[in-house]
Amino acid sequence: MAREFGPQMGRRDLIKLGGIGLAGLSLAGLGTSLVGCSPAGGGSSSGTLTMLYFGDQKAATTLQNALQPKVKKVDKDLTLKITAINGTDWNDFLAKVLTLIAAGQAPDLVSVATEGLQLMAGKELIVPLDDYVTKDMALLKSSYFNDIHPALIEAMMVDGHLYNMPDSFNAGSMFYNNDVLGKAGLQAPPAG
Repeated sequence: MAREFGPQMGRRDLIKLGGIGLAGLSLAGLGTSLVGCSPAGGGSSSGTLTMLYFGDQKAATTLQNALQPKVKKVDKDLTLKITAINGTDWNDFLAKVLTLIAAGQAPDLVSVATEGLQLMAGKELIVPLDDYVTKDMALLKSSYFNDIHPALIEAMMVDGHLYNMPDSFNAGSMFYNNDVLGKAGLQAPPAG
């Protein structure tokens, strides 16, 4: 199930892309991560690296235009094609991705949130990155993991295996009512 990306583009080449690495698109501003998605018989073999993106096509095209020069530096014959999939929520997006995969149109990469990672790993549509990360650990320690919190890495693991390389995160917010806290004899958290 593991697949090298593009006709001459392997895992080390993806790491050399710097801004996108194995999956890190933080410079591009994605709020999610990428997973390699190519079950047996799926994925591109045409010299085009295909990626599905949750959002509108304008944003996907902007991302594609930003990343294409980096892809060309690694493999001049490889083209990146990012296709947006609109949806009402992540469940809707993932249902559309699964439909494409079932129809034999598996992308090479998918931008997913944590629930997408869990779903795709559970359906064995992606493979662990453990071997890739281990082989390139020296490079990854200095160029990728040096500013990634361990909790983000742990969140990308399923059954002890790393399936996803995080590129960004978002944080939930908590709201509280000062009056209710006061009536309960509690104080608001300190500022900062």
